[in-house]
Amino acid sequence: MSGAAAYAQNGLPALTVGERLDRLPIGPVHYRLIALIAGGLFVDVYDQTLAGAVLATMVKSGESNLALNGWFLSSTFLGLMVGAWVAGIMSDRLGRRVSFQINLLIFGVFSLAAVAAPSMQWLIGLRFLMSIGLGAEVVVAAATLMEFVPAAKRGRMVAALSLCSPVSTLFANLVGSWLIPIAGWQVMFLIAGVGAMIVWVMRKNMPESPRWLESQGRYDEAEAITRMVEGASYQPAAKIGAAIASVPPSIPTSVLFSSGVLKLSILAICLNIAVQSTVWILNGWLPSFLVKQGLTVSSSLAFAALLSIGSIGGTLLAIATVDRIGRKPGIIGASLLGIAASGWFPYANGPAQAVLIGMVMSACIYYLLSVIFYVYVGEIFPTEFRQRGVGLGIASGRIILVLSPYLIVPMFGWGGTQAVFGLVVGMLVFTIVVIAAIGIETRGRSLEAISRGVGGTNPTG
Repeated sequence: MSGAAAYAQNGLPALTVGERLDRLPIGPVHYRLIALIAGGLFVDVYDQTLAGAVLATMVKSGESNLALNGWFLSSTFLGLMVGAWVAGIMSDRLGRRVSFQINLLIFGVFSLAAVAAPSMQWLIGLRFLMSIGLGAEVVVAAATLMEFVPAAKRGRMVAALSLCSPVSTLFANLVGSWLIPIAGWQVMFLIAGVGAMIVWVMRKNMPESPRWLESQGRYDEAEAITRMVEGASYQPAAKIGAAIASVPPSIPTSVLFSSGVLKLSILAICLNIAVQSTVWILNGWLPSFLVKQGLTVSSSLAFAALLSIGSIGGTLLAIATVDRIGRKPGIIGASLLGIAASGWFPYANGPAQAVLIGMVMSACIYYLLSVIFYVYVGEIFPTEFRQRGVGLGIASGRIILVLSPYLIVPMFGWGGTQAVFGLVVGMLVFTIVVIAAIGIETRGRSLEAISRGVGGTNPTG
C-alpha cells in the first residue's frame, strides 16, 4: 500500500483512486465502458482500413494512381499525427470524456462529407480533416480504460479492445468486396460517418476517469465516480483526497523530455514507429500492390480478408497471454516469429501457401499491435501526463507514415513485395532491440506503482 493508505479518517483507510479501483472485481461499469470505447474504436479502425479498398478501386477505375494514393495516405497520416498530439494534450488538460466526444464528431462529420467528394483532390483534403478525429480516438481509448480496471486484469481487459482492429479490418474488407462493386467507394465513407454519429450519441453519459479527476484535485467528483464503479463491491474508505494536503500542481508537456521520463518517451516513439509501419504495410498498401500485380479488386480484398483471420487469432492470443507471460517476453516472441513469416511471405509457393504464411505474419503483427499499441505504451506513463505520452508515441509513428509513400512506392518499383516485406522484417528486428535494451516490465503492477518506479525504474524522475 502507498503512503496515502497509511492515513486514516474516522477509522477508515484513506486510499487513492487507484488503490480503490485495483481491489475491485470486474463489474457492469467496466463492461459498459469497454462497449462504449470499443464502439468508437471499431468505427475508427474501419475508417482507417477502408483506405485499402477505396484506393485499389480508384486505381482500377482511373480516378487515382499510386502517386495520388500516396498523397491520400500522407494526408491520412498527417491528420492522424495532428489528432494524436492534440488529443493527448486536450485529454490531460480537459479530461478523457471531452476528448472522446470531440474526436468522434470530427471524423463522423467529415466522413459523411467525403461521400460527396467530386475528385481525388477533394477526397485527399477531407481525409486530412477526418483523420484528425481518427488520430485522437486511438490515443484516448485504451489509456482511458486502463485507468478504470484493476491491475491484475488490466492487460487482458485493455488488450480486448484490440479485437476491434482485426474484426473491423475484416469487416471493412468484406464490406468493400461486396458493396463497392455495387454502390461505389462512397458507400465506405457513408458507413463510417453514420457509425461514428451513433456511437457519439451513445457516449454522451460516459463517466470521466476518476484517476484523472484525482490528478486534477477534483476529489468530490473522483469520489462519486469511484463509488459508482465500486457499486455493490464498495468497501468503506475515507473520501478521495483525505490524505492529500494540497491540489496537485499542473505538469507541463515538457516533462516528456525531462531526464526522468525521456527513456519512456523514446521507448514509446520507437515501438510506435515499428508497429504502426508494419500494420499499415499490411492493411494500407497490400491490396493496391496485389491489384498492380494482376489481381482484381475483389480478389485482392478477399485475400486481405483471409489474412485478417490470422489477425484475429493473434489478437486473441495476446488477450490470453499478456497477463500470464508479461509484456516483454510476448513482444520479443511475436517479433521473432513475425520475422520468419514476413521474410518467407513474398516467396510463398502458390496462393494456399501465401495465405497460410500470411495468416501467421498477420497474427504476429496483431499480437504486437494488441500488446504495444493498446496496453504497454499507456501503462508506462503516469496519469498526470499519460495521454500526452501516448499521444507523443502515436504521433511520432504517424510522422514516419506520412513519409512512407515516398519510401514504399519506390521500394515496390525496385524490388516488388520482396523489398517491402524486407522492411517489415527490419522493423520487427528493431522492435526486439528496443524492448530488450530499454523496455520495462509492467505485468501485474498498479499504474501508480509503475509511476513510482517500483522495481528499480523511476519513470517520473
